Amino acid sequence: MKHTTLLALFALSTACTTEEKKPEQGEVPTDTAVDEDTGGLVDCDAMMSSTPSIDLPTSSWFFRDAVELTFDEVNVALDLVLTDSSGADIAVGFEWNESREIAYVLPESGTWTGNEDYTLVADFCGKTETLTFGTSEFGVPMESGAESLIGNTYNIDLASAEYSHPPGIGTLLSQNIDQPLLFGVEAATETSLDFIAALGAYTNTGGIEQTTGLWYFPGADFTTTPYFDAYAETLNIQYGSIDIPIFDFQISGTFSADAQKIGMAHFEGLGDTRGIAVELTNNENGLCDLLGASGSECVPCPNATGDEAFCVFLAGDIEEVLLVPNLQLEDM
Repeated sequence: MKHTTLLALFALSTACTTEEKKPEQGEVPTDTAVDEDTGGLVDCDAMMSSTPSIDLPTSSWFFRDAVELTFDEVNVALDLVLTDSSGADIAVGFEWNESREIAYVLPESGTWTGNEDYTLVADFCGKTETLTFGTSEFGVPMESGAESLIGNTYNIDLASAEYSHPPGIGTLLSQNIDQPLLFGVEAATETSLDFIAALGAYTNTGGIEQTTGLWYFPGADFTTTPYFDAYAETLNIQYGSIDIPIFDFQISGTFSADAQKIGMAHFEGLGDTRGIAVELTNNENGLCDLLGASGSECVPCPNATGDEAFCVFLAGDIEEVLLVPNLQLEDM
């Protein structure tokens, strides 16, 4: 078995594993100039930047992502007005980061509406800034019921993922992953999905075929359809003679209205590196040593009996996961 294929399997397995974490911030500053009535500074000279940018508005904002308003002073008094494309007022709220210079803005409903244009007006320090942006297609209600997803298979193309952890691992994985991870829907209700998965291969004609048996991810939360969130405490993936335990698996995403795509798929999990490290380096510490040299560290696995650290945390995002036409996963 080629080393590239083995490394690809490890990457795929750990990826089939939180909501995106907010940036770490410092302590809340003490400022005697705080206006208790408004909850922040009124007499200030703060400037504001935003994500998405005021200067470069976007039409592809993801419906679950908070808009970030960043100020160059802390704890300003902030008032927001939000309207949609029809001019209707939308109830909006925000939360400060710990040091109170970044406001995370979302509608009070908890998400933006998919395929919608918004205008957000921010009043602070006696000035006004206006942000206009639009959301992508993801978040639009599905055209058919959840049962229509049964039998669908999607290609989790981990070579195209943007990896947030460990830092710098994205290039290594993209150079070694040569097998698609196939993610299928086995059962569905309006509140829950059962997923199945298998490895696949690209055919000479440009298609994709299933090459392994199934593993199972039942009970994914689908209560906020079209968004799903799947989790498993422990998975045990076997490939040949190699046993790859995966802990705290999580994968989430949003189906497009026509179910042809999954948007902003996020995956993370703890993968035990020992089996794959021995195969690649003849040393169970080999992969952790390589990661340590690049500034990342392995951590003790949840089933560890001592202080040895063999598990690596891997997390990443794929902007669009595509449906594989005419492919339904089956046990082999």
